[in-house]
Amino acid sequence: MTGVLEALGLGALQGVTEWLPISSSGHLALVQTLFSIDVPVAFDAVLHVATLLVILGFFRNDLWKIIRSWARRDIRSPHSRLGLFVLIGTVPTALIGLLLEPVIVAAFTSLTVVGIGFLITTLFLVASKRPLGTGKVSAKLALLVGTIQGLAIFPGISRSGSTITTALFGKVSPQEAARFSFLLFIPASVGAMLLQADDLLASTLGLDILLAGSLAAIVVGYLSLKLLFLVVDRNRLWYFAPYTLIVGLVALLGGLYA
Repeated sequence: MTGVLEALGLGALQGVTEWLPISSSGHLALVQTLFSIDVPVAFDAVLHVATLLVILGFFRNDLWKIIRSWARRDIRSPHSRLGLFVLIGTVPTALIGLLLEPVIVAAFTSLTVVGIGFLITTLFLVASKRPLGTGKVSAKLALLVGTIQGLAIFPGISRSGSTITTALFGKVSPQEAARFSFLLFIPASVGAMLLQADDLLASTLGLDILLAGSLAAIVVGYLSLKLLFLVVDRNRLWYFAPYTLIVGLVALLGGLYA
């Protein structure tokens, strides 16, 4: 990395792509491959910490209600059950992530794989255009959404787009689908952050670079998350499908002629 401006740009990119259904990992892979920008693991870890702070702040009321209901051992409360379903969904996510980690490292260097990932995201986004349900998350649906989240580790597959659409197919209301998707993100993000802890502690990056990237990711990420919920409320996730289709095709062409 060359300096603060590059850190600001990458932080803003992370803030936009982490929450909007256009795949942060896919864009990171494209930036690294097409522009030959080497993003240190430590900087990537810091950006993930920043986006985690955004989601913790955004859902602080839900998280507090889950913790309080567990502390009271109120297993029948909606928030207690919601927290349990998040834990259930985390199991397949963790298993898939650990099993596929060696494959994912190689996938980040393949424009073809990234392009296919974006096209898969496009299919999810188009599929989200469906009659809306009014139901709640179940244990079975939590397992399915958690599995999809684990598979979304492949670059180009949007975690938010794929998990929200999967929940919508489970006849869950849009708001509930988005809320569960992002609550499910929290333990996965914490796990990924712990795996990168050694790289972060050993980092030689300047504090100015780390702070610039974090600040950009937090500010842009919060605004992007607000925008996403407006889009979800109007059942308009599919608006992003043309973009992911174009990016996917460009990545595929780049892979063919690389």
